Amino acid sequence: MRLVRRCFAALLACLSGLACFFAATAFFDWGFESMREARQLDRLPPTPVAALAHGPYALQGKAITAKTPFTAPYSGESAIYLRYRLEQEYRDSDDRIQLRTLDQGERKSPFILADATGAVWVDPRYESHLEIAVSRTYREKRGDRIYSEWVITQGQSIRLLGAYSREHQVLHFDTRPWNLPALMTDSSLQAKGGESLFTAGILISIASGLVALAMAFLLIALQVHRFWVYVFFMTCGGVGFLWYTGLLHLQRDWEEAAMLYKTRQEAILPTPSPAQRMDLYAMRLLIEKPARNWPDRPLFHHVAAHRFPLPQGLSDVEKEAAALEIARIPSSRYENLFLVSLLSGAGCLLGMLTFFLGIRLIKRKRLMEHIPTAKSQGLSYGMAELKGRIFTDQSLPCIQSKLNAKDCVACHYKIQEEKKSGDKTKWVTIEEAVRATPFWLQDDEGRVKVHPKDAEIEFSHTHTEYRGKYCYTESWLVPDAKIYCIGFAGLDPDSSQNLSLQKGKTPHTFFFISHRKEEEILRSKGARGFLSTSISLAAFLFAASVLWAGMGWLTPATLFQTALLVPLLLMAYTLILHYNDMVFLKNRCLKAASDMDTILQKRADLWPQLERIVQAYLSHEKTLLSAIASLRRPSSPPEGDVDAADRIIQNEQQVSRHFMARLENYPELKGQALVQNLADEMRKTENYLALLRQGYSDSVEIYNTRIQSFPDFILALIFRFKKKKPFTSQT
Repeated sequence: MRLVRRCFAALLACLSGLACFFAATAFFDWGFESMREARQLDRLPPTPVAALAHGPYALQGKAITAKTPFTAPYSGESAIYLRYRLEQEYRDSDDRIQLRTLDQGERKSPFILADATGAVWVDPRYESHLEIAVSRTYREKRGDRIYSEWVITQGQSIRLLGAYSREHQVLHFDTRPWNLPALMTDSSLQAKGGESLFTAGILISIASGLVALAMAFLLIALQVHRFWVYVFFMTCGGVGFLWYTGLLHLQRDWEEAAMLYKTRQEAILPTPSPAQRMDLYAMRLLIEKPARNWPDRPLFHHVAAHRFPLPQGLSDVEKEAAALEIARIPSSRYENLFLVSLLSGAGCLLGMLTFFLGIRLIKRKRLMEHIPTAKSQGLSYGMAELKGRIFTDQSLPCIQSKLNAKDCVACHYKIQEEKKSGDKTKWVTIEEAVRATPFWLQDDEGRVKVHPKDAEIEFSHTHTEYRGKYCYTESWLVPDAKIYCIGFAGLDPDSSQNLSLQKGKTPHTFFFISHRKEEEILRSKGARGFLSTSISLAAFLFAASVLWAGMGWLTPATLFQTALLVPLLLMAYTLILHYNDMVFLKNRCLKAASDMDTILQKRADLWPQLERIVQAYLSHEKTLLSAIASLRRPSSPPEGDVDAADRIIQNEQQVSRHFMARLENYPELKGQALVQNLADEMRKTENYLALLRQGYSDSVEIYNTRIQSFPDFILALIFRFKKKKPFTSQT
């Protein structure tokens, strides 16, 4: 059953990764389409009416007359364009004020747009995709009704983006062949370009986040939980995908720019007027402006530069005047800076929260990997990892769960009530609590007490039941269950002579109890760490893209640079993480060696007492006395000297075996309580030392393996992490 669940989870992760990948492709296409739209808008200079020939143009002037002007229904103004809306306030079932529309409509009339060089007919009536962005000119509240109007009046200055038909001598708004929006506004065309950039920033950041999630899901499906592997795939896969997709769209963007320029160039042939030559030159300058930066520069020069020939017949004075005019044209920029600041700040906040969550999960996973599993009788002060079964007895009895009356050592219950708010229904928690009692963790060496208070517990059983409008949920950890524990081994609050597993006093101490195997826990925490880091990257990209779009800085160059910056930051963090890991493992070996030194000192302190007792009862055993006396001299090895400790242990083991054999030959000595207690203490100390030696060997093995594995061996060479020597003597 567990294998089936694992296969199903891997399949689900794989499908989720593929879904994220295809969604990212769609969002990338949509986002770069919006960016191309903004870049195309920035390539169109304000064209005087006298320079119109054929194709798309950006115009600005005054709407001086209309064939059939309208009278606004609320304000009574004469208009060439009118949009009106009548709304009514009402209270919903939650006593909140809402609005509903009673009447609305829109009217458009052909009109003449005039500037200093001439006039042209404009017909906005038949294009459904025409966007009209006009400020609200009238708003009045009468009782519970609100009257609003958006009006363009005769004589008002407006700006247009449309297509001029030389055949019909009219400006219409079918701009789709040039991939341009059709627009009529009383503000600026750059505002529309800013909206497109803003949309592009949001969509591309979402797509980048989806790529990161796709990488995370695919690694989860492959059951990979190494963070450096995630960084490697993010660098190669994520950045490669963004660059490949971005360059394809950028190439298409320059193709569309070349088509736009060619349309205008061919429209003014064979005999362009001076105004038309100046207009074409201005467009050429605007097109070349973004091509000064990377990565547009190589594409412009190698793909499309030959397709933008300069117009002939312009003097240096005219070129300089056109350049000065172009320099005064602002780039596209989103005007709602409050919304930009709000979204950018929210993205940064979400990015920091998910980043620290991901780092916390990854650190905990690596801590679990680095601490070797100890035995209950070999527990030493500090962080420890244990595996075994839950055991309860009369001294540590189990408790009963609150809702289902099940025998357990820990339980969590929650009671929720279904409440309605208008048309919405939500579950409200009315009671929730966690109960736990100390229990024994038993392994093949013995048992140790565990205090589960304040631990992060993964329960082995869960039950949910609905009764009317109430939902009862309870989880519990049953006796005799196999568990994995990692926590702080400190003095037992109930017995200061023993150690127990508990929550450390420092706030960041990790205390975790689970019924799952360690391998499953590592994969789970690695997967959650990958997903949190991916969401964090997406949030930071979202914040940066929104800010750049709002300031008008969003370009392909900024996107590509960000694509490089993200993996560089991840790689830098990975190096720091691996360096800290090796420092931790090195210190872990030193601590294990120090623990052995402490026990050796304790054993050395026992030998003088033993010598006095043996001297009184076995005075004839000169050989044994000499051996015991010799052990008083090397009381303990120099700190961290493994070879010295190894020699002392071998010598003491020989004497210990010799002494125990003599006890068997002299029952009168063995019957003395003091001698028996010392002998028992020696046995316990010997067993404890053997477990500490095993823990030291495990720590050394993990450390030596890490500094010889990729990529840690590179850091080991740079920072001179030396291989540790394990014990060679046999117990």
